[in-house]
Amino acid sequence: MGRVATTLRFQWQAYTHHFLRGVSRGRAGVGLLVFAVGLFLFRYLQMLPKAAAEVASGGTRRLELLLGGVLFAWMFPLLGEARFRISTRGLRRFPLSAWELFCVKVASSLMQPYVWVLAAGSLAVCYPLASAPNPKSGAVALVLYVAASFFVGHTLSHLLGIASWRVLLCVAAGGGLLAFGPRLAAGASGAGSWSAPSFNPGRLVADAATGARPALALALTGLVCAASAGLAYWSFRLGLRAEPRPNTRRFRLGLAGRVPGRFGGLVNKDLRYFTRLLDFYLGLLITVWVALYVALVEDASPHVTRAAMMGVLLFNLSAAFNYFGFETAEGLDRYGLLPLSGRDVIASKNLSFVLLVAAQLCPVILLASWRFGPVEGLLGLIEVALLSCAYLAWGNVTSVRRPYRMQSFRFSSGGSPVELFAGAAFGSLPGVALAYVLYAGVGGAAWKIFLLVLVYGLLYGASVVWAARSFELGREELGHRLV
Repeated sequence: MGRVATTLRFQWQAYTHHFLRGVSRGRAGVGLLVFAVGLFLFRYLQMLPKAAAEVASGGTRRLELLLGGVLFAWMFPLLGEARFRISTRGLRRFPLSAWELFCVKVASSLMQPYVWVLAAGSLAVCYPLASAPNPKSGAVALVLYVAASFFVGHTLSHLLGIASWRVLLCVAAGGGLLAFGPRLAAGASGAGSWSAPSFNPGRLVADAATGARPALALALTGLVCAASAGLAYWSFRLGLRAEPRPNTRRFRLGLAGRVPGRFGGLVNKDLRYFTRLLDFYLGLLITVWVALYVALVEDASPHVTRAAMMGVLLFNLSAAFNYFGFETAEGLDRYGLLPLSGRDVIASKNLSFVLLVAAQLCPVILLASWRFGPVEGLLGLIEVALLSCAYLAWGNVTSVRRPYRMQSFRFSSGGSPVELFAGAAFGSLPGVALAYVLYAGVGGAAWKIFLLVLVYGLLYGASVVWAARSFELGREELGHRLV
């Protein structure tokens, strides 16, 4: 294991060097990020006493919901971008065995500070377990459950790097959503009896802490953890042997065929890129859910539909805030060979975002028009247009000023988290303003909506002019940032 320790030591030095350099460049941003994380943790810690009181009275629903959140949360650090971790294919150049390479991969994924915060937040569930009849077995089961969640995240990360397994996972996710989507939609309106804990593997931890046979539940949790570790190792070996396929054989999600017109080639390329982000598929899941909600729930509300449409746009922020993220320095140089101005390039990127959002939300708007009437459909279209203008007005600035590299089949992460939060708030503001105008009971809604459209239309136009000029003047610097 000496070779593994040496590799990890150099990996740790490289990561800490990058992290400290990033902190020194943006201390104010880091401070705001710490404040935002602290606020989230404060709200999370407020839930723990409620779960503890419920466990003391014999209930486990809140505890199981917390454990389900822990399992879901461990997906993001491992399915996020790994610019400063060693990739699976990159490990093949080291003269180490498959087991040693797997140890390097697992240990390197634990170096990020946000993983430490996530681990501390997961172990904080010990607080409600202390009120259970069997707190010690519950705590041991929790540790095994967190480890299993960690290895499940690794398994998904490895399998998403293999083209054939990506197809299988997409089919499985789609089938699961079609099977349980109606129950999810009914549960959102309070009409269904389904609840998240019914399918939550965290029930094993709850049984170990509160059940009549804690030893059996603890043993089953240990088996789940061992199976998760075995699957992670198996998927890692599979990823080592997998070879990248040619572009013509890769799995692609066709949105609406090829886009014609002057920008057709650039738009088609960007659509292929952005549909490789996992963020897009989360937005697609929300789209399918809200479509099922509108079509199947008897007392469906247009307010829920409009709020869900805002969520879909939030999951496509990278296509607006970092639309150069898949480009390379060589690719940017090729733009200079095309008979396109800087404004044309920015317009093609914006059109890609609009088509990406339209492909997801057009079915929802049509269903809303059918279910709630054409006026609600028109209002939904206005809301999407306002949100798109706001997101692009912010994104045209950040995409040119501070782009960062993105990776296929990973969640988008990188850049300044503070800018991301501020941009999300700025982009969501017209949706909140539209809801206030429509439902606050004040008069003159038509001219206020027209004023919103005018203001955000002007902001978007000004951002296009600024971004086009900045792109033409700073194309070389933009390429350096994407290396």
